[in-house]
Amino acid sequence: MAEQSPQRTKLLVVDDDPLVRDAVTIMLSVGPKKFDITAVGDSQTALQAVRQHPFGVALIDVVMPEMTGAELAGRLRQEQSDLPVVYVSGYASNAVRDHGVQSDDIFVQKPYTPDQLIAAIKLALNGEARS
Repeated sequence: MAEQSPQRTKLLVVDDDPLVRDAVTIMLSVGPKKFDITAVGDSQTALQAVRQHPFGVALIDVVMPEMTGAELAGRLRQEQSDLPVVYVSGYASNAVRDHGVQSDDIFVQKPYTPDQLIAAIKLALNGEARS
């Protein structure tokens, strides 16, 4: 894996849908605001990735088979306590509350644009997400 330059944030993308992972990787790998992306499809692989490398931010699907995105975020933060998280879901914001996402967490509803994702990632990196 290439070393991270100061301008490129390491982004962990966790989504059980391979099409979503591929789309996010393509959207955020190109252009002036590109990221170093590690995309994984399950919580165990995400935990392994965080144990191997620190990440600047995690982009986590709220509803996944093994555990909710909020549960995964808690486990990831046991490995990397300062990891900012952006939650994504096809469900509306009121429905994701049932899956542990709080009103002050950063949440982006699918479908989203690259600009929406980048704005949410910037909020997370600036510490505007709940810790």
